[in-house]
Amino acid sequence: MDSLWKINIERPLAYYKCGQFISSEDWKHKHMQLSRDFELIIGLQQSIFIQVGSSQYELQQGDVLLIPP
Repeated sequence: MDSLWKINIERPLAYYKCGQFISSEDWKHKHMQLSRDFELIIGLQQSIFIQVGSSQYELQQGDVLLIPP
């Protein structure tokens, strides 16, 4: 286990947005930097490959990746 996060919830957590991404061909996301938000990615079907910083991940069906700011 790489990291554990302890989050203060004295203030309500804010929900920002969600969506479902589907691609039938090679696709590359533009470079982005999370400044305050966590990103939660859930593998629903097949595999996806994600690079966060210098670390590379393969998510398969049922895998969950939480990306911190």
